[in-house]
Amino acid sequence: MIEGFTAKDHYWRMWLEVEAITAPFPPSIVLAEDAVAGLLLEVRQKGLEL
Repeated sequence: MIEGFTAKDHYWRMWLEVEAITAPFPPSIVLAEDAVAGLLLEVRQKGLEL
């Protein structure tokens, strides 16, 4: 989950950076403001800040 992403013109750069972190698994990017409550709770409890 990505929080505070406002630079829409840098989307693909952000995607490549996330892809490098999640390799060999494909990323699934969700903006925090678009996430459902259950996902937000799960990320807050179990997520790791990078």
